[in-house]
Amino acid sequence: MNSKQVEGRADEAKGKVKEVAGKASGDKKTEYKGKTEKHGGKAETVLADVNDDAEKHDGSNGDDRKRGNKDDTVLGELNDDDSKDKR
Repeated sequence: MNSKQVEGRADEAKGKVKEVAGKASGDKKTEYKGKTEKHGGKAETVLADVNDDAEKHDGSNGDDRKRGNKDDTVLGELNDDDSKDKR
């Protein structure tokens, strides 16, 4: 778990605490701030998870293409497939 994932989970927890405190006290403003913080933390965690997975699977699938090469993009692969179909 990287630092961004930890920050996201901490924000989720703080938001949940604020949400519950707002509900318990009847303070809608605190409740909604808590929900916002909770969902923001969840989004941060998901983004960190995606980035972590992307680093683990850096696109190297055994071929010799270099990262950042035009042919290594999805569009480049689609174009390659189209040119194969025309042959």
